[in-house]
Amino acid sequence: MPSTGFGGSQGGKGRAVYLGKVNTQVVWHFLVPREQGDDRSARLFVTWAGPAMRPCAPLQLVRAAGKKAGVANVYAHILRHTSATTYLGSGGDVFTLQQILGRRSLDMVRHYVRIAQPDVVQARCKATPAA
Repeated sequence: MPSTGFGGSQGGKGRAVYLGKVNTQVVWHFLVPREQGDDRSARLFVTWAGPAMRPCAPLQLVRAAGKKAGVANVYAHILRHTSATTYLGSGGDVFTLQQILGRRSLDMVRHYVRIAQPDVVQARCKATPAA
């Protein structure tokens, strides 16, 4: 299910976000009551007090979750980095990762490939028909 990113993205370009089954169900949990209510244009992501989230709110949520989990120095970019290397290590291809990351060139994607290289080699061995 593609969705536009929260608060825009780097360089002011929009980005599609693909949600898995569980995340789609969570979004629908909040979306359905809004659609059935009086204000169908109401914002989906709001604070406990009611107003729309500020662009810095997701970053604050990520930091709070890291602190609660006992992980120091958690920030949004480390989640992006971890997701990219995990994707490659699980057998994902670099061209799809390039699209997911919103990169025009493969330069940064190559960086993730170098980091995930041991996992990529292991995934290739699992996926090779001759193995």
